[in-house]
Amino acid sequence: MNAEARYQQLKDLAERLNITVSEENLRKAGIRSIRSGLCRVKNRYVYLMDKHRRLDEKIDLLTSCLAGMDLEDVHMVPALREWIESRRKRGTKSPRRKRPEAGPPPEKNETASS
Repeated sequence: MNAEARYQQLKDLAERLNITVSEENLRKAGIRSIRSGLCRVKNRYVYLMDKHRRLDEKIDLLTSCLAGMDLEDVHMVPALREWIESRRKRGTKSPRRKRPEAGPPPEKNETASS
């Protein structure tokens, strides 16, 4: 599987886990300590990804996030499961987290920014 396909599959998996992956220009924030990572915004989980990262770094960051979650009963292609499991074997810094549950539906006047 090439890097583009792997990254897309990781993003698709995150979406199925109710995590929106949003690539943002974190440099515009002007704060050096801002990094890519999982956060909760208005009862929704968002993985903010610095769009200036190299593709291999994006894959590594998102894999680390997903490797920390309980994925036993989640269907995915075997190659992706092996990739995530190999990350777990190398070690993640945090224990497995419960998968995020779906938040409330968006309000009608709420829009997504890009």
